[in-house]
Amino acid sequence: MSSPRIVQRSRHSLTARQRQVLTFIRQSVRRRGYAPTVREIGDSMGILSPNGVVGHLDALEKKGFIQRKANLSRSIQLLKGHERRQNGLRVAFHVQDGMLMENSQPEWVDLNAAVTIADNSFYLIRVSDDSLTGQTFRDSRFSDIFRKDDLLVLRCSRSAAVGEKVLLHTADNAFLLAECAGSENAEFLVPLAASREKETYKNSAADVYGVLIAIFRVMSGV
Repeated sequence: MSSPRIVQRSRHSLTARQRQVLTFIRQSVRRRGYAPTVREIGDSMGILSPNGVVGHLDALEKKGFIQRKANLSRSIQLLKGHERRQNGLRVAFHVQDGMLMENSQPEWVDLNAAVTIADNSFYLIRVSDDSLTGQTFRDSRFSDIFRKDDLLVLRCSRSAAVGEKVLLHTADNAFLLAECAGSENAEFLVPLAASREKETYKNSAADVYGVLIAIFRVMSGV
């Protein structure tokens, strides 16, 4: 397994307004090649007072997203480290106590080019404890598939092709891995856990979280 490097986008999370300002700055730089002025940010965001814009810029600078030079109209510079981290994948959920829990922290993972991501339709789930260790699967190929600190790469989807593995969210908030099976006339999802061998789920259902693409295991001592 590859050994991903964990990175934190910032020591502090951004407010919704700070995030909007940062997005506007990035769009301006990508579209025109240079950053907007304080007035342009204010006009775009509907902020009447220049001091209001400066307050947001101060916060973005303290949190390490931008840098400014004194006495320049277009003094804003995006810090390359944070621009680069946009290419990582967001850790959207944790599996803890056998259940899915949303990640409240702004955490991204740099996969070190181990997998190519074409768009924003992918995310990560971290296995945070040993609650899935020793889980018995119907198919021996999946024995010991989950360990603590594993990172699961999922593609956002509400359905799967035959043979693909999906993550299901059950009524009791449980983590459930299933495989799509069926024929030309009907497709259904079969749980891989032996304890649920008699259950089936509809393909293209609201409780499908995504298709499992890969599992990255952090090796001890790395």
